[in-house]
Amino acid sequence: MTFKEIADLGKKEGFFVDSSKGYFILSFKRKDNINVELSFPIDDPEIKNGGAISWEFILSTSGDEKEIYKDWRETYGENSLNDIYEDLSKFIEKVSKMDLRILEKSFLSFFKWKFGKYSKLEFETPKGWQSF
Repeated sequence: MTFKEIADLGKKEGFFVDSSKGYFILSFKRKDNINVELSFPIDDPEIKNGGAISWEFILSTSGDEKEIYKDWRETYGENSLNDIYEDLSKFIEKVSKMDLRILEKSFLSFFKWKFGKYSKLEFETPKGWQSF
């Protein structure tokens, strides 16, 4: 698989694909008025030679474009290239077809106080809610 094939998969699932900035940006408006923006590299021989690979996605509300969730992944080396392709494919499939929710969590709770807050993205699958 290649990043171009991942972009083609996104296009097939309804994403708008742009590569004019030297990397792929896939945009999608979900039925629940959440905008998805996914970015990842264009195929480059340096990646197969052990270069860094990173990709990110941003979920925002439609209309005011308020960011509601953001995450990124970075890895190095050829061994993980297939894992990146698989992660991107799964993300495109899930975000374009499945219900999602964003949970607010904390690392530590002490009575009513919560410390170290973070958000967790989950998709509703046939097996129930699962983390991305």
